Amino acid sequence: MPHDALNAAQTVWGRRPEVVLGDRFGVSCDRWLIDAATDLFAAAGFAVGRNTPFAGGYITQTYGRPRLGMQALQIEIDRSLYMDETRIERLPGFAEVAGLVGRVVTGLAELRPTPVPIAAE
Repeated sequence: MPHDALNAAQTVWGRRPEVVLGDRFGVSCDRWLIDAATDLFAAAGFAVGRNTPFAGGYITQTYGRPRLGMQALQIEIDRSLYMDETRIERLPGFAEVAGLVGRVVTGLAELRPTPVPIAAE
């Protein structure tokens, strides 16, 4: 996401978010998924916001059906972390950010929902 989009975003622990997760305010994915994604990005050192300024767009609205087992989570990453937005060039820390994001994506791919016990009849 463009860095300027974060000017109106709420701060997270005194910092502007660097990653914004969008679940359309709880509609497009289950809570466990956005909670786990928040934890993974935070553990990687990113300040994480939810649904502001981006809550999810067409894809999350169209395909997010958690009751049917279809989870849709939008992930926005501040471009200024890895690129000069004016020149459209990688910053020296690009590889480091790419490595951190890669580890988060690996963690996301390994996630599985926790089964909820069904009450006895």
